[in-house]
Amino acid sequence: MIGSVYKTPQVHILGKISDAENFEGTAVYAKYRFLTGDSWMLLSGSATGETFISEVNKELRAPLEHPFDLNYSAKTIRGWPRLFIEVWQVDSSKRESIAGYGVAAVPMKKGSGEIKIYCWRPATSFWDKLLGTYPELEFKDIVISSQNRYGFKTESTGTVTIQYELIFKDFHLHGVQVDST
Repeated sequence: MIGSVYKTPQVHILGKISDAENFEGTAVYAKYRFLTGDSWMLLSGSATGETFISEVNKELRAPLEHPFDLNYSAKTIRGWPRLFIEVWQVDSSKRESIAGYGVAAVPMKKGSGEIKIYCWRPATSFWDKLLGTYPELEFKDIVISSQNRYGFKTESTGTVTIQYELIFKDFHLHGVQVDST
């Protein structure tokens, strides 16, 4: 038991980006990045990725079915993982443009579940829509931090569904209870 006190707590995040709903365009794909604080270290898996392009069906749903499998060690719970996502749309002329940005915190409760990430993008003008171009964020930090969004005009776009399974290890050895079960 004495040796186990020095074990670093770990979070294992398994899951998939299931689908995207209510986005414009004939097809969509997503780019994603898991974000953590400085006291977190990725032990295995890839914190960034991109799904394949999926056609939007009649119900305005695009199945993405993109898996992820990450294992982090943590020195503190500050900087708990969050998932940042960009959805890109492809129109009938094969032009790609931003469909939405979103971010969600990984829950602090072990087990399985589902997260809905509600996406938005900078507001478009009549001319943007006419030309089929949409403004993109040059600095995407604004999505993660709400401090600089005052007066920023946006429009809601669609929703991305994430299915996940969380496994926690060794938090209790450090007196940290991360869930109520």
